[in-house]
Amino acid sequence: MKILYLMHVDWNWIKQRPHFIAEKFAEKGIDVDVYFNKYKSKGLVNNDKKIKVRPIPQLRGNRFMFISWMNRIIYILFILFNQNKYDYIYISHPKFYTKIMRKKIIFDCMDDYVAFNTKESDKQIAFQKERNAVLNSELIIFSAEYLRNVVINRQNINPKKTLIINNAIQMPSKKPHEQEKRTGLKDIIITYIGTISDWFDFNLLDQVKECYKDKNLIFNLYGPVDLNIMKPSKNVNLLGSINHDKIFDVMEASDILMMPFVVTDLIKSVNPVKLYEYIYSGKPIICVKYGESEKFGEQVYLYANQDAQSFVSQIKIIEENGFVGKLKPYEIIEYLRNNTWESRCNQIIEFLMDNK
Repeated sequence: MKILYLMHVDWNWIKQRPHFIAEKFAEKGIDVDVYFNKYKSKGLVNNDKKIKVRPIPQLRGNRFMFISWMNRIIYILFILFNQNKYDYIYISHPKFYTKIMRKKIIFDCMDDYVAFNTKESDKQIAFQKERNAVLNSELIIFSAEYLRNVVINRQNINPKKTLIINNAIQMPSKKPHEQEKRTGLKDIIITYIGTISDWFDFNLLDQVKECYKDKNLIFNLYGPVDLNIMKPSKNVNLLGSINHDKIFDVMEASDILMMPFVVTDLIKSVNPVKLYEYIYSGKPIICVKYGESEKFGEQVYLYANQDAQSFVSQIKIIEENGFVGKLKPYEIIEYLRNNTWESRCNQIIEFLMDNK
């Protein structure tokens, strides 16, 4: 089996779902050629797999109308002259679909791409691109069940074949260890690792700080920052992006891990990949409560959306429990064994084999 794998995420940027799936395809003996949109080059990914990885051919200056038009022509020609080498074309974003594609298309619908847009005109463009990809894909993979329902209802269609493939974890070589109970902390380090955009609830953190004055709460945020977000208060430390290999060191140095999002339509469609890695750390985790996060109710502490008192009550419970996570190391391994990127990739391959 040979796959042309088109990624909207730069291969050299923060390691995400498309990176892991491509690597696992290669490990399973699938001949996969990865082409990606080049826009970042921070070297935050260690590509040690035997995968052919190249940028999609493009001219610089895509913000200019003429260059954008030329890049579209270049992309169409790239597909036209290369697609016959492959059995499948795997796309991680609807923008990659073009009607000249003649091979079987696998569309990995990772997010609610329509909801990402705020302008109505942009929403309409995203809607049409999504529709084209959905209608013409042999298989549509959704990262969350809620997302599947949103897309199918929005497009008012009954797609041929769909598969729910939640996010997962790349199991580290370092095994989780028993967290020692601690008391009497004066400073409590609460950490978030991930993209920081308008869904991040900075207002909540300010309120939590006001409500919990008997201890010094330190909010450390690691990840790329959307330039359009409001500047956070002095209570929050923006510490930039880190290499994926370093995230467990950051978590180990934390007292609590958090996912403080405002529950919007966009967030409702997200299966929170970060929670899998948080759980592996063995640290206590506080996460906003919504449909997808409720699946983690036995592993994390859930608080009500935009409710500072609810968040504070979870901190107090964690403090009473000595700042240890809900699971023992053997329970962590048992829980995550069936939630690895390898197991997710196996599901996709089995589906393709059964539906040749």
